[in-house]
Amino acid sequence: MNFYEYKLIAARPDGIRTDTVFTDRVIKRLSASPSRRLIQLRHSRVALAALVVAILTLATGSVYAIASLWQHTQVNLTPSTSESGRRAYDVRSQNCTSNNVASNVKIELKNSKKLTDGQVASALSAMCEYGAIGGWVNSTWPSDFTHLDNQRPNYVSHSVYYTLSDPSAVSSISTSAISATAMDGTRLDKSLPSDVRVVSDGKDTRLQSIKPGGMVAIVSQFTVDEKNDPDCTPSSCTRSIENSKKTEKIVAVVGLSYNAADYTNGKAIIAMTPCDNNPVDICPHPDTETVYFRQGYDTVAHDNMQSTAGRLLSRDPTQFVILTSSGRRVTVHTDHDIFASFAVSKYNEGFTVATGDMLEVSYGHYQHEYLATDIPGDNLLMVLLITESNQTKTKY
Repeated sequence: MNFYEYKLIAARPDGIRTDTVFTDRVIKRLSASPSRRLIQLRHSRVALAALVVAILTLATGSVYAIASLWQHTQVNLTPSTSESGRRAYDVRSQNCTSNNVASNVKIELKNSKKLTDGQVASALSAMCEYGAIGGWVNSTWPSDFTHLDNQRPNYVSHSVYYTLSDPSAVSSISTSAISATAMDGTRLDKSLPSDVRVVSDGKDTRLQSIKPGGMVAIVSQFTVDEKNDPDCTPSSCTRSIENSKKTEKIVAVVGLSYNAADYTNGKAIIAMTPCDNNPVDICPHPDTETVYFRQGYDTVAHDNMQSTAGRLLSRDPTQFVILTSSGRRVTVHTDHDIFASFAVSKYNEGFTVATGDMLEVSYGHYQHEYLATDIPGDNLLMVLLITESNQTKTKY
């Protein structure tokens, strides 16, 4: 998982965390279309800056609202030490709405990338701006998942959600269309409606300000209508593709302040953020593979969940032990050999789990002990293998 996976789900049910798994489940229920692509920073806690609005009357007599939609970021780096042996920095930032780059946080660099201090600072600033734009999208166009039903026969679920594309380089643009290439090489060819909103540098602007070669992020509105099959029951419900309708409309084109290299370099940064509801352990998130996932994980309230991460010390078919960054030995019980199951899974992307690997463990903390060192199998929710890069098959 990289920093540009920022899924916008403002309308999620109360008490459900804003995370990868929940939104994946929701969108998979909406449509079987392979064109789905959402973005979210992991466990996002985006806070918007207050809008500062000025009115400018142009010589033509037309009136335009100019809003400071997000605040500019300042990033200061101090070289630091890292237990992993990677290059590291202590980061202090202002006006950064990305929780991956909080006001005070430590970062590491992936071993595969050699960057100067200046390149790291620019990449962090680009990440912060992108996170701020995501927060603005989330606030300006709330998604609506309130009309979903997976139980009633023939019920038509109606949903509206918004996505923000990866940073993309513009190849051509006109009043009716834009073509761009995302950082992963994906080609974006989109029609532009006459009422598309254009924003740059935190302010509304004209479409003519977006030039070929510049970087943009595209905001899409997806409207999905899906009809449940006639045999739907509360325990089993499917939807046929022929009974589904999905439309896309581009609602905004956002000009970005940084160049392509800054966004590419951002993928080399590892944020050493505290684990969920666990201030003593660090959960690094360069990339991950899901080793184990309990059905129903996405319905557990965030306040009833904790996570921790550490190196795998030992394992057997019914339990494993990790050593966390705070020096705690945590024993995790399982109802089966999850690592053996992962090794033969078609979804393991070629990875297996071995002693010394870094794992993240999420669990329901219903125990009286705040930070559990012995996690029962009934409480185990998810286990992730933390990798440096899934693409290059490199472990962390």
